Amino acid sequence: MAIELFLVAQYDPSLEQSRLTPVTDPQRISQYVAANFRSLSEEKQDFLQDFFDFDGNTVKAAFDALMEKFASRVAVVELHQNANTNEHSAELIDTVTHQLRERA
Repeated sequence: MAIELFLVAQYDPSLEQSRLTPVTDPQRISQYVAANFRSLSEEKQDFLQDFFDFDGNTVKAAFDALMEKFASRVAVVELHQNANTNEHSAELIDTVTHQLRERA
């Protein structure tokens, strides 16, 4: 099953209701997704570079290409919420996932 929704939770104690905000900026999408993917540490990259012909720029270019492809296929949405808005958050997420299922 393919990933269709990437949900980024943002805590905001001042809210009375949750809200969903679509993320369309490719740089922000890349930052959110990159923070959730495992990456090779510099030590591991150095070790692998002894065997394979790649460098940090090659890895970054490959990651950027992957993010561009990923971002074009996945809805990235920020969920602004707090502990008092959990029920409303669940309703919003249910609506979004229902819409995604109807699109498929």
